[in-house]
Amino acid sequence: MTGTLPLVLVLDSSDVTVEAETLNGIAHVVGLNKHFPADIPDDVASQAIACIVWHTIDVDAELLRRMGKCKAIVRTGAGFDRIDLKSAGSLGIAVCNTPAYGTEEVADSAMSLILNLYRWTLWLEREIANGKEFHGIADVIQVATGARRIRGKTLGLIGVGAIGTALALRAKAFGFDVAFYDPYVPDFVHKSIGINQVETLEELFKISDCISLHCPLTPGTKHVVNKETLQQARDGVFIVNTSRGGLIDETALAEALKSGKVGAAALDVQATEPSTYESGALKGAPNLILTPHSGWYSKEAVIESRETAAKEAAAAIKAHSAQGLRNFVNRRDFVPNETRWK
Repeated sequence: MTGTLPLVLVLDSSDVTVEAETLNGIAHVVGLNKHFPADIPDDVASQAIACIVWHTIDVDAELLRRMGKCKAIVRTGAGFDRIDLKSAGSLGIAVCNTPAYGTEEVADSAMSLILNLYRWTLWLEREIANGKEFHGIADVIQVATGARRIRGKTLGLIGVGAIGTALALRAKAFGFDVAFYDPYVPDFVHKSIGINQVETLEELFKISDCISLHCPLTPGTKHVVNKETLQQARDGVFIVNTSRGGLIDETALAEALKSGKVGAAALDVQATEPSTYESGALKGAPNLILTPHSGWYSKEAVIESRETAAKEAAAAIKAHSAQGLRNFVNRRDFVPNETRWK
């Protein structure tokens, strides 16, 4: 099927133009456009030397076991919560990501959502679209009552990786005081960019006027925003999430929005995607902005990420060991397999 070239699968997309160009002469690239593991045929899965994946399919243990020749799963993007890292590692399959992709876009999107909350832009636009006429100051005040001044307010960041750091720099330019909680970064980070580090999540909730999430979804961070942490927050706090939907207990957030404990929220990600808003916990919650996990997108970011993922697949194809791969995220669980990496 692939001639003399090894096979690289793009599991959940049919467009492989960028990947095929990058891997020209190195691998034969096939786009499957499948979104469920069971839909990938055994005879195809068993021949793949590497796989590239977006974020619309679960790469589970059963699928991984069917990939008898696969050396690496490469995620086009940063998050890898839909890939079974431990199962991949136990089979000798390296999992890599492209963490630099979309850094500017997600930071810009988060800043845009924050500005929408502080200046109440979306709700003002909705009123005009619905035919409201603003005849004077009283009409503006009535609709824009949720708008707030930014200068002097504290933006609290949960996580200061590449995106969190990029957002911190943007927020400072708008006049925010920026604080963060991230137990995994070196102590000098806050001093190098002029932001304040706090020692506990509880402290961050207590001092922040707006909280923005920029950490991965792990068992330790699931529902980091929940009923208890929201009770610790300032009354009227804003919540922004451009990271992973599972970081927020949506039932607790909906209740907090309805009670006014949370003044407004802007979410680019939800616990279930595609969005189940009509049947989910957030339906009917006031002062809520939802976007369809699009904060990462720009034409430039997509091309850059796809090229980077393809280059990582090429590196895996050529390598006799996984240890030299960049952004090797399951290194801790990896068990060398000489058959795959011969």
